[in-house]
Amino acid sequence: MKLIRLNPKRLDEIARSIDKFLKTGPGAVPLFGGYCVLSYRPGWLQKKMRAGFRLVSGPETIVDLMPDSEIGYCQRVQQVLAKSVLGIFNKKKGWAGVGLAVEPLARAILAKAQRPVGIGVPAQQEIEEINMELDGQLEFGIVAQGGSGPTVVDFSRRPVVVDRRGKLGILDLENLLGETVRLGPEVVFSVVFVCTGNSCRSPVASGLLKKMFENDRVFVYSAGTDVPEGAPATGCARQVAEEFGVDLGLHRAQSLTPGMVHNADLVLVMEKYHRERVVEMVPDAAGKTRLLCDRPIEDPIGRPLEFYRRIAAEINHCLERVAGNIRTRLGQN
Repeated sequence: MKLIRLNPKRLDEIARSIDKFLKTGPGAVPLFGGYCVLSYRPGWLQKKMRAGFRLVSGPETIVDLMPDSEIGYCQRVQQVLAKSVLGIFNKKKGWAGVGLAVEPLARAILAKAQRPVGIGVPAQQEIEEINMELDGQLEFGIVAQGGSGPTVVDFSRRPVVVDRRGKLGILDLENLLGETVRLGPEVVFSVVFVCTGNSCRSPVASGLLKKMFENDRVFVYSAGTDVPEGAPATGCARQVAEEFGVDLGLHRAQSLTPGMVHNADLVLVMEKYHRERVVEMVPDAAGKTRLLCDRPIEDPIGRPLEFYRRIAAEINHCLERVAGNIRTRLGQN
């Protein structure tokens, strides 16, 4: 396997090399927020990766693929596809859908390609691991910083369905489309609760939501902005959680990290201060970071048990709305 380091100043030269290599076999190329597999053989992509997407240049393709949709919706879909998204529309001529050539490297590849360029989404995120996943069939790899890869969205269904989590978050996708999406059967929805010390409010909220989705595709965790690392939940927090059927005996406080924020589909905070800290840490998380309730949830640390009970009841009430929205995405409403 030939490895070429990506040089943004030599994109035309690299694109010519990619065209040459693709005539022999597939390669791993950093596109759409991570490594994708490119190939001139759609049949091979479908066999190895279940679906092949065609790299296309412009919005007229989107209109052609959605002839029964209003132009405004087509424009919103085009905005989505410009955000590291691969869209499923149909499976005509061996392609499940398309990827829009927005990135400079993608445009250069399309300009130099002598055949239709197919895109596959690997399960792995590093070139060597992708090559192993494909039984050593990669001819080349373009070395650059990887990532989570593309979000895959099925636009042939309404509501649209997210078949793969990727660079574009689910809530950001919903904001662009103006509608709530559904999650495919292999997609897990991830929620992180954030408070200050991760010893009262956020562990209670996390435990309550976990109880609501014990057997569903929902991953829930919590963290704090100013944490006594490794501290247990307070005694009052454990007691009120037990009254709701939640055991916080094993909880240990942890600090919020950029990785936690990146991995979450929804970040729920107790106060505006917490939202500010999240967005300061990961600016792109602004669209998915929200207050749990319409008003701030007060910190009960140092307060009597009855105050904890009131806070827990308030959290539980707000979680009913959150859970309803998640169930809609899971297709349960």
